[in-house]
Amino acid sequence: MRKIAAGIDEIQVILNSIGTQGKVVTFIDKMISQTRKRQTDVFYTTQRFLNVHKRLRVQTDMVMIARKYHYVEGEPIALPCRKDRCENDNHVIALFSVVPYRQTPLMIIRAGVIGKLYDSDEVVDEVFHTPKKEDEEKPRKKTKKSQEVTDVTEKPKKPRGNFAGLEAFERVKREIMEKRGISP
Repeated sequence: MRKIAAGIDEIQVILNSIGTQGKVVTFIDKMISQTRKRQTDVFYTTQRFLNVHKRLRVQTDMVMIARKYHYVEGEPIALPCRKDRCENDNHVIALFSVVPYRQTPLMIIRAGVIGKLYDSDEVVDEVFHTPKKEDEEKPRKKTKKSQEVTDVTEKPKKPRGNFAGLEAFERVKREIMEKRGISP
């Protein structure tokens, strides 16, 4: 997994600040903290930044806030929209950088155009699966002829270390894509 960008919507559902499995914390420490080495970017959305697990917040380099505005063609964007279920169909979303701070928006998105690309009413209810702890060391036996140590079982061993988090990420990605009917 190199040179990719991964996006996770509503990340607080799987990595919340109240309490998370130890395996998930290990995933954050081993996988997310080393994305630079894999030339990988991870983007996520959340309703409230403090709902995200603290270890992930520590690894977050840029924080942006999205603000919704009423939009009238040819006029400056000035009137913020404060309603979730606003009846005005013409909105733009301005993305402001909080960390590092920037007063002007980084980008402005036409909500009506982007909104057609996905189901914004879909409830996110994903379960984060981490790799199972490998079985303890397999029993070994010595052969009488050569006195070499050989495995009792001939199964190839899975790679250890950073690959465990990578395998979990790839498995979760495949599950989500299959669930949504997207071919890899």
